[in-house]
Amino acid sequence: MVDLTYFYANYFTMKQFFLYTTLLAVLSSCSSFGDAPEGEHLTRISQSKNYNLKKEQFVNPNQDFMDKQSDSVSFWSMLTAPSSDLDYPNKKLPQIRANMEEFLADDSPMKFIWLGHSSFLIRMDSITFLLDPV
Repeated sequence: MVDLTYFYANYFTMKQFFLYTTLLAVLSSCSSFGDAPEGEHLTRISQSKNYNLKKEQFVNPNQDFMDKQSDSVSFWSMLTAPSSDLDYPNKKLPQIRANMEEFLADDSPMKFIWLGHSSFLIRMDSITFLLDPV
């Protein structure tokens, strides 16, 4: 019989090494998306009620509430808190059937249907594809 203790110990170490190396490579190769807005695009952005002209950035309109929440509840406490009535919706969530004929019509450059969690059906330039990262 073969002793797999060494293999499993090194497998998880190698798996972690691969994960961290991949993450580092991806993050270090990322650049910002697009150029800084200018002209008409900048004008349109700056007219948003959530855009702060002094900071030249979008701001959360509920920032005070978010700050109070983050002071009273930590991420760890949310993960380890006992289950409560707030963990589940108090009524059944709506389910809406997509109109597939409308979705497949080529009247818009991009359309998407949220299928749930992180899955989307996307139609872009007459091509339909499923994005399901899970």
